[in-house]
Amino acid sequence: MGIFSFVEFELWQWLVIIGVALLVGFARAGIHTVVMLGVPLMAMTVEGKGATGMMVSMFVVGDVIAVLYYKQHADWKIVQAACAMGYFGCFCWAIHRAIY
Repeated sequence: MGIFSFVEFELWQWLVIIGVALLVGFARAGIHTVVMLGVPLMAMTVEGKGATGMMVSMFVVGDVIAVLYYKQHADWKIVQAACAMGYFGCFCWAIHRAIY
């Protein structure tokens, strides 16, 4: 499994991934339970950690697009606090990986 292994997907896998991306978009738009269909679909389409990584990437991209679109309505103190906690978590993970 190389760095460009995503190119080796078959047509049905690409269609499922695009469908799951649409389900994630619906979930971000307010229909939250529909993403529960996407999790097993992605797990059956992409094996192992790849499915998790793709799902997390879809959620992060959706959040970034939402923040860019609704930036005038965002409470930036809450966003900064959440980012600070995220950075702290990444720092703790990096320290843990360096030690163990």
